[in-house]
Amino acid sequence: MSADMDPRLGLNRAVESHPAHVVEAAGDQDMVAAVRLAADEKRAVGVLATGHGPSLAADGAVLVNTRRMDGVRVDAERATAWIEAGARWRDVLAHTTPHGLAPLNGASPDVGVIGYLTGGGAGPLGRRYGFAADHVRRLRLVTADGRFREVTAGTDPDLFWAVRGGKDNFGLVVWHYTPERKRLQARRTA
Repeated sequence: MSADMDPRLGLNRAVESHPAHVVEAAGDQDMVAAVRLAADEKRAVGVLATGHGPSLAADGAVLVNTRRMDGVRVDAERATAWIEAGARWRDVLAHTTPHGLAPLNGASPDVGVIGYLTGGGAGPLGRRYGFAADHVRRLRLVTADGRFREVTAGTDPDLFWAVRGGKDNFGLVVWHYTPERKRLQARRTA
């Protein structure tokens, strides 16, 4: 099996996991089932989308691989996007640039969107627009009790704040909604 096909491995090989179970999630119910399995077996949960920034090995844990969840929906009129847990910035860019929308992505199109956003998201446009995480408006996630929740600053401000910077320590993000910052303006040259 090639490394690209091994669901335990990501791009960054500094941390290699040896989990008890690997769940290759295709949707939110797979993520709910993974968290409940971990709770039933009293195991930790690890998350891997692209594996650019793993910090701890998921040894003996239930490792949830979200690579197959790469959906992106864009509402060009509202300049917003819904982005699934395994999407990379290249997936988002493919959907936003035809509409002249510029997301606050990082420098590499291969980085996973959710990990980038839940880790803060300091990219090339950050000096002008701030952290990408500050522009997230809604999250759908699975919490440690196996519940699927939709979280906003109004419905659950503490959890909403914690996830936007706490990575996967407060729940597994399934989808997130964020406004795209600006429509690209064509520059005229004289």
